[in-house]
Formats: sequence, C-alpha cells, structure tokens
Amino acid sequence: MADIISRKEWGAAKATGSYTRVSSTRGVKVHYTGGPVPARIVDDHSVCVQLVRDVQRMHMSGGRETRYVDIGYSLVACPHRKVFMGRGPGHLVAANGPGLNAGHYAVLALVGSSGFTTPNEGVKHAVRDAIEYLRKEGRAGVEIKGHRDGYATACPGGPLYAWVKAGAPRPSGGGSSASPSSTPADLAKLLPMLKLGATDWHVKTVRGLLHARGYVPADLLSTEFDAALKTLVRLFQGAEGLDADGIVGALTWRELIGALPELAANDEAWAVKTLRGLLFARGYDPGALWSTSFDAALRAVVIAYQRAEGLAPDGIVGPKTWRRLLRL
Repeated sequence: MADIISRKEWGAAKATGSYTRVSSTRGVKVHYTGGPVPARIVDDHSVCVQLVRDVQRMHMSGGRETRYVDIGYSLVACPHRKVFMGRGPGHLVAANGPGLNAGHYAVLALVGSSGFTTPNEGVKHAVRDAIEYLRKEGRAGVEIKGHRDGYATACPGGPLYAWVKAGAPRPSGGGSSASPSSTPADLAKLLPMLKLGATDWHVKTVRGLLHARGYVPADLLSTEFDAALKTLVRLFQGAEGLDADGIVGALTWRELIGALPELAANDEAWAVKTLRGLLFARGYDPGALWSTSFDAALRAVVIAYQRAEGLAPDGIVGPKTWRRLLRL
C-alpha cells in the first residue's frame, strides 16, 4: 500500500489552472530529476520534501520552456518509501513530452544525475507503490516504461532505467514477511564497489564502519572517497590480511560489516559499535561511538530511526533494521 504524502502535507502551491481529465492510460513512465540530488537525501526526509517543492516551483515558473499549471508528474517517489501526491490519478501529466502525455501517467523518482544516482530499496518500493496506486485509482495499464522510451532524453538515467527495463521488480525481501538475510557475506554482495574519486552515500557507511573498527576518518559525514579515506581503508585492509589496494569491494565490505547479531536493550556486544557508527553516518547522535553497551539512550535513538524509516519502532536491531542502516 502506498504511503501517500498529501499536497497539503508537503506544502504544494495551488495549481494555477484546471487539469485535463484522462479516464485511463496504457501504463506509467518513470522519470528522474535530471539534475543533482544530494546524497544526504537517504538520511534526511526533509530533503525529499524540499526537492518536491523545488520541482513544482521550477515547473510552474517555466523551467521546462513553458509554464505548467502545476508539477508535471502524477506522483513522486522518495528514498524513504513515501509517495508524494502530484497531479494524481485521472489527470493529464505534462512531463512525458509533446504528444506523449495522454498515453502514460508520470512518476518521478527522487534520483539524480549526480549525488544520489542509484535507486535504493526505498525508491524502488515507492515507485512500485505509486504504479499500483495509479492502476487502482487511475486505471493505469500494465506498461512500465522510462521517459526515454519514445522521447529523446537521458531520463531516467542509467541505473534507474536498467531497473525499469528489467520490469521494475520489487527489491528482494521487500514487502515480504520473510526475514531478509543479514550475513556479512550476503550483504557485502549487495553493496557497491567504492574507490578513490567516488561520490556515493555509501561512502558515509564506510566512514562509520571504519570508525567502529578504530580507524577514525577526519570527516564522518562526507560522501567523497578522498585520498585520506583511501589511506584509512588500506590500513584496515592490511590489518585484516586483505589486499591493501584501498578499494572497498565485497571482501572489504564483509570485514567492515562484521557479525550482525540481533541487538536489544542491555546487550553488551562488539556489534553495538557497528550500530553506533552506522547511526552516526545516517545523521543520528548515538552517544559514545566507542561504547559496546546497548543502553537506554541508544535504544531511544534506534526507535527514532526505525520510526523515520517506516520500520516497527521496537528498539530491537534485527535483519530489517541492519539492512536499512546499510541502505539495502
């Protein structure tokens, strides 16, 4: 079920004209922003809200060569598995291109051409939620296409379009009652290879995990893989008996992640340091980063994180919370 954020909730400006009605469409076209999206968007939902407002403002001010009466999309999907109401079902969009708007609804995924460029699990679920909502409420057909299908554009970008071309499948384990695997080896296979020069929100994950291992980056929140971070990665790799090439691949991820047991209040475990490091990388203050004690203050932070991510706010760190912390 789509977690809809109403126009009132996201502070939408009032449309300057009336919408053209559509009774049905052949399906949905998926879009990306076509510009920079801050990597911190996955840690801060307020960035999503502001970005949607900015897109509406740009559309209504003529940023697409003509002034739209409203945001050009039916719905907007964000990395936190939330769906912003745009024009909504039953209304002609303005984003697919001349002569193409009546054929498909338009869903914008908050993924960009720089910064946050690879859709996470939350975005993929949100896009699927939006599609199913449009099928139910707006008689959208079965087609799922990218903006570039039938129109000369790079939208929706390489990573997002590859997923669309594959049928836009829901992420494995997502929406299932089964507990997703949280073994380091399995999770490491899902994480990207990172090296000098990379800009990716997973760089913050590396920094948080290195800190938990006793290798303290100068900047814990940077998404830039700089020379100083490469030096720390090489030191860690050497100490763990890995090839000290400074590249974070599957083997290095596996060692950085370590064991991920279920954690709850009053637990005393080395993995609590991993938890603290990841929470810090996600913009939360977990207290003493070196502490191995799962105290009441840490439990309160975990609950706040779970609630923000749409997880059961029980304060227990199990497979789903570990995977979300790793942005999987």
